[in-house]
Amino acid sequence: MRSPWLREDADPARLVDFVTAVLQGALLLASVQKEREPLEGALGEAYRHLRSFGVNGFDLACTTSQK
Repeated sequence: MRSPWLREDADPARLVDFVTAVLQGALLLASVQKEREPLEGALGEAYRHLRSFGVNGFDLACTTSQK
């Protein structure tokens, strides 16, 4: 079943793998460097990438519609 919020070419399983890899890598870098910047930067870029898969500009961060 396809998500109504994702573009047709989006692969949900691959997006999950992407998010998992970004989180793990960013957490490791932040831990080793003892700084928040790698985590914040990686999460910001991942968020922008994920938003690009939204349908018709739908904001994936928004879970309710506004009237």
